[in-house]
Amino acid sequence: MKLYKILITASLLLQYLNAIDEIDATLNKVVTSATGFDTQLKDEARNMFVIDKKTIEDKGYQSIEQALTYIPIVTFSGSAFGNEIDMRSQGGDAKTAVKVLINRVPINAMNTHGFTAFNSINIEDIESIEVLPGGGAVVYGNGTRGGVINIVTKRNPRDYASMTLKGGSYEASQTGFTQYNLSGGKRITEKFFLKANASIQTQLGYRKQQDLTNWFGDIEALYDFNENHSLDFNATYSYSKSLTSSNLTYKQLKADRRSAGRTTTDRNLDFFMTSLHYKGKIGNNLEFDGLGYYQFTQNYYKNITKTPAKDIIGNPTLFYSEQGGINLKGKYSITKNILMFGVDSIYGGSIIGSKSPPRGSTSSDTLYTGDSRWANSIYILDQIKPLNYFDITAGARYENSYYNIYKKAKGQSKNLYFQTRFINSYALELTPNFKYSDTGNVYAKYERGFIAPLAFYLLRSDESGTNINKKLLPSTYNTYELGWKDEFSWTFLSLTAYYTDTQNEFLLNMIDKSRFYYTYENIGRTSRMGIELAGMQEFFDVFSIAESISYVDTKITKTVTSNAKNKRVPYTNEYKMTLNFNYDFYKKDKTLASIFLNNSFLGPRLDNNFAKMDAYILGDLGIKFLKDGFTFNLGARNIYNALYIDYQSYASYSQTTGYIPAPGRSYYAELRYSF
Repeated sequence: MKLYKILITASLLLQYLNAIDEIDATLNKVVTSATGFDTQLKDEARNMFVIDKKTIEDKGYQSIEQALTYIPIVTFSGSAFGNEIDMRSQGGDAKTAVKVLINRVPINAMNTHGFTAFNSINIEDIESIEVLPGGGAVVYGNGTRGGVINIVTKRNPRDYASMTLKGGSYEASQTGFTQYNLSGGKRITEKFFLKANASIQTQLGYRKQQDLTNWFGDIEALYDFNENHSLDFNATYSYSKSLTSSNLTYKQLKADRRSAGRTTTDRNLDFFMTSLHYKGKIGNNLEFDGLGYYQFTQNYYKNITKTPAKDIIGNPTLFYSEQGGINLKGKYSITKNILMFGVDSIYGGSIIGSKSPPRGSTSSDTLYTGDSRWANSIYILDQIKPLNYFDITAGARYENSYYNIYKKAKGQSKNLYFQTRFINSYALELTPNFKYSDTGNVYAKYERGFIAPLAFYLLRSDESGTNINKKLLPSTYNTYELGWKDEFSWTFLSLTAYYTDTQNEFLLNMIDKSRFYYTYENIGRTSRMGIELAGMQEFFDVFSIAESISYVDTKITKTVTSNAKNKRVPYTNEYKMTLNFNYDFYKKDKTLASIFLNNSFLGPRLDNNFAKMDAYILGDLGIKFLKDGFTFNLGARNIYNALYIDYQSYASYSQTTGYIPAPGRSYYAELRYSF
């Protein structure tokens, strides 16, 4: 009996120690953080999430979108151009209210017709994804009401090589997907490291007349001058060619949800991004960080409409956007105070080219509508620690934006119109934080942020022509947030409650629909009140559970649309719940066998006509075998075969609703070799 008690006690102690090791490993992760400087997650006052390589690897994911499906807080807002990452229920504003960064380089769309090209990054090259819900306006500037996503590519400076083969299919004929990936890194000298990655991805989609081919490539060079100074160069390029099908009618959806719509779109997408990042430290107190970057996205569309007589090929349309910038910041640390300061300068522009005659003309020349925005900012963030268990962070940011908008015909030197305007914005933050133990803290945060208007919003079209709207202001918001997090012997928990009130929401006012006279106005107001709970448990170093619940009550409190007042913001999920399991049922030396089950339950949404879109549940089930550098994965996605609607939209001109069905169940296999 005594021996039995000893064994039980030892077993419980082992469980306790293993759980602490796993939780500590999570809290010790280095993140970019809400301050913009690297810090350990446990030292970050705010509640944020880090998805590491282990979490997203070996599950057959073909895209970042698939990997984010089972992550707490994150949802997606659909549009005709593609899904946007959403946090805290931004809905149709997600592409301007959630800032998406790749190695801190912003990639959000510059115009109303674009989309954020986060799926242009190879999923095999991801080291981690940092999720900072709700704000960050002082450090990250414009467009952070919903939060910030920072996608970090692999930067571990060690010799390696990896080859990955992926394949799979939906439960339907003539569907399937493949991906081939090669990557490697080599420390050329003690100070110089070089890595490269190349990949090709093909897909025959769930719906008919839907396919995709993606080519990825990237190169990175790291040079360490010494232990305090380093330089990092990165360049990424991707090219994709896709065929997509238009919305289905309700009748078509019920007859065959895989059927093609009346119109297909042939699209070529180019994405390029490059950056040069310097990090330096002088003594024990002063750190410098400099980032210069450039990126462009080029979308080339051509619509093909099927009629009984023949296929009608529409005029091609070009959407082009680019931006470049410099981000310089410093951090001065002493015992009771950390002072952070920085300047940003970002120049970005977009061009839309199409064959459509200007008003009053019969010309069929290609017309180009262009715009640019040059934003210059300065900010300061100061953290004071008067007591060992209490600190307070306060900061401010000022931004000046210069807009330039024009329209001209191809080959013509004279502009059809040319408009300019200056806009000023500012942001504030105040965050007291009480750290009651080595692992636990409670914080309160106030943030005043802004969303600068897209350049197209500044145009007003009426009988006098196209003019600049001098009255349009940035949308502003105030967020009030309370948060708590702590770790215990076997679990980690975090809880956040918040309220966001947004004023001067941008709303489109169609002055005359028949002649397409319009203007954007600051006549909207919305509120968002929510709660977020997340946890993680580890047992005996072989079994883990991760769960989360997030609920958001959104409301349109002011609008000129009579049927919209006090309604929920369209395209926002009422709640999201995740429950993920992982069990390593065999571990010995360099051999591992494990099984996982991920679940995500997403609440109902409303479309643009406030019609309900039903809730649905997604599930992935997979098994993994690893031995001597070889990894084999096999599994199924959407195991419950949820036949939900990915996106639906009401067209007032035809008084019909169009539907884009989400894919059904699929299966995947993956083989990886690393050394």
